[in-house]
Amino acid sequence: MLLLLLACGGTSPTHALDPGEWTLQGEAVSGILQVVGDRCFIGIWGPSFRTGETEVECHSFREGERITLDFGLEFGAGAATATAWTTPEMEQLTLPLGSREGEYELVLRLTEQLPSSEVLNNAIKNAAEGLAASKSMWDRSVFRIVDDTRLVGELYLPTERPPEIQLYSPWWMTRGRVKATLTEKGPDLWLSFEIMPSLDAESGLVIINRATNQLVLPIADRPLPGEMRFQLEEGEVTQEMRDAAVASALREGLERERVVMEPLAKKTQRLAQSRNCPPWSVLQELEPEIATHWKGYSVRSEKEGGNCAIKMDARPAQQGRSLSIRVNKDGVVESTNRPFEF
Repeated sequence: MLLLLLACGGTSPTHALDPGEWTLQGEAVSGILQVVGDRCFIGIWGPSFRTGETEVECHSFREGERITLDFGLEFGAGAATATAWTTPEMEQLTLPLGSREGEYELVLRLTEQLPSSEVLNNAIKNAAEGLAASKSMWDRSVFRIVDDTRLVGELYLPTERPPEIQLYSPWWMTRGRVKATLTEKGPDLWLSFEIMPSLDAESGLVIINRATNQLVLPIADRPLPGEMRFQLEEGEVTQEMRDAAVASALREGLERERVVMEPLAKKTQRLAQSRNCPPWSVLQELEPEIATHWKGYSVRSEKEGGNCAIKMDARPAQQGRSLSIRVNKDGVVESTNRPFEF
């Protein structure tokens, strides 16, 4: 089993909670917190994780204005020591479940009384079913990567060899099934691998959260708006399904490239025309902002009498960078797709 470490307290725990009973409630997550004398018990039941079939013992200690709780959690991929925190007002409990600060952070409301036995039993039952499904998926270590209902990739995490991944979304694609380098960071797996488009020989990176069975393509070391998030699901992909998904991703990716790059080509031509059609190396110095948009393309300018033509070729051709575009003062006169291996 995998041992996950979500967080660790820096000091030996001493009990910091007053006696009482609370219900914990969040989106698709239920739980209880009980303090009896100098003993603390907590139960948290979510869609793919839980403390256990019943509540478990917790340790509480004061850290400034925070009261920190340490306790165990179970996931489909193993067990964990989790660290959550609340305040003396006991209004909510915050439970981080990700390696990046603020990511997969559960905020559970605290209410002073225990839930009914019916509510509690339903929460325990639903968590057990979700955990069993998650464990089955991780035991097989063969995943589909899904964007809502759209299949966009596959992930393989065998224990006896390096992990492999294949992506085929309109934004990112791998050249088939490629090997990945895996790094464990707390509850997350960080996978790096060859990806398209790659403009400066950079690698692709995905973060797999074992608590929620989600996958994100990160932009930075902290969560940012606009990052693409996907769900892991159990099940192999047939060749027919894969071919259809790849073809769809290629079509949509090409259309996205046309929509963005053809207007940019026209703008670039107008700038070149206004500056008497200098060589591209000169135009890059004169217009550095526009030049940054043409990473991944080879660009050249050609004088044709009083006309200035600009030719852009994707180099190398790859997903997101596969067009050859020629434009003059009359507009786009050529726009073709250059094939590439994938």
